Amino acid sequence: MTTNRTPRITVGVADKQQSLLDYARVEAASRRADIRLVHAYVVPPSSMGSLYGIDIPGAYRSAGEELLAEAAHYLAESGTSSPVHWVLTRGLAPSVLELEARSADELVIGPDDAKPWLWRVLEGSVARRLLEHAECPVVVVPDSWDAHRSRGNVVLMLDSPASAHGPLQYAFAAAARRDVTLKVLHVAPHRPNRPQADELALFELVDSWFSSHAEVHGAYEVASGDVMTETAVAELDAELLVLGRPSQRLVWSFMMDTLVQQVVAHADCPVAVVPPRWH
Repeated sequence: MTTNRTPRITVGVADKQQSLLDYARVEAASRRADIRLVHAYVVPPSSMGSLYGIDIPGAYRSAGEELLAEAAHYLAESGTSSPVHWVLTRGLAPSVLELEARSADELVIGPDDAKPWLWRVLEGSVARRLLEHAECPVVVVPDSWDAHRSRGNVVLMLDSPASAHGPLQYAFAAAARRDVTLKVLHVAPHRPNRPQADELALFELVDSWFSSHAEVHGAYEVASGDVMTETAVAELDAELLVLGRPSQRLVWSFMMDTLVQQVVAHADCPVAVVPPRWH
């Protein structure tokens, strides 16, 4: 999105996940962006409220307000200089955050397994839905991520030239802001009859980006994406992993079931999934 407004980093706050707030704080500072904290809550069906005169919706609302207030306080105590806003909405998190993504420059969330079990039952797979449908880049931050120990490369994984523009734009900007090396991996599933033209086109595209962005240093490699184990992800030495979202739904379904799912599951650093034509 190319407007003159202040960039916005939106954070889906589901619980006391300090890693999300730390990432948003660092990212907002480097991009001179606002931070928008969003919490969506649902009220499970129950007859207890009417039987005992308990304001159950009010209790969920108060809990959400407390959670957001604590998140804003944590950011303030951490010394953030970015303006912080927060919004509390009653509704399912996937729908609420998908709508928020339309006006965000980046959406920061935690992995699905980090959410309380009741929310997972009520809302389903929030991360998967947002990674597939959000209109802006979505960054999944593991609970174990530590901003103070984060130092490595930006690693971009690409599958084809057709879905590369948005991820390239995002990865080159991220590497330039961090002043780190950008490693571009052509993640190629094992296909004996894979067209060589695709590999050549992607190589030429990446090479043109490095040529026109002299401030970013890096390299281009080809890697197999059939098995992305925890060890393989760790060996990438990444402080940020960037993946492209394929523009074709069938291809995306394949990638969600393999590469993206495995990377998100095994990475100990933030993972950004970027739409093909973002920015």
